[in-house]
Amino acid sequence: MSIAAFYRSWVPFVTTYGYYSEGDFITVTTDPYFVKGNIQPFKQGTLFNLADYGSSYKNYRTLFLRKLPQYIDLPEGASQVKTYAWISGNSQVGQQEGWYVVIASKDYTKAGRAPKHYEFDALYTATDQPGPEGSPLGEPVPFPELVDRFEAVIRELHTLTPIVIEELT
Repeated sequence: MSIAAFYRSWVPFVTTYGYYSEGDFITVTTDPYFVKGNIQPFKQGTLFNLADYGSSYKNYRTLFLRKLPQYIDLPEGASQVKTYAWISGNSQVGQQEGWYVVIASKDYTKAGRAPKHYEFDALYTATDQPGPEGSPLGEPVPFPELVDRFEAVIRELHTLTPIVIEELT
């Protein structure tokens, strides 16, 4: 598998933060921003302190990214900053679908010979869901110019196929 094929999934990220305005605490969730990456089940060989999060590994996922998400500039006085990634679940193996909070990140861009990437560990908690219900990915909508080019290629193939078949027989 090539390195480009390894990072094939679009992973949406959002950032939440809060600040005080006229004595009231306001929580803000950014618009989703997308990064190509690879999502893997959490391997128990990755070590970090589990005291804050419990010891169940089925709600953990590991994300491998070639580029860091483009984080927004936070306003002055922002607090309670959290980053979330939307991860589709697989109910057959007990994985949840929803927003996973990023709890650890590692930088492997300075490695010697290995592929350069960032690794994020993310945890799903049903009580900590920042965004709206459902996937932020939505339904894919094809661009009209891409559809026109695709149909032109198909028409050309239909024209060339009988010629190629006659030459081969």
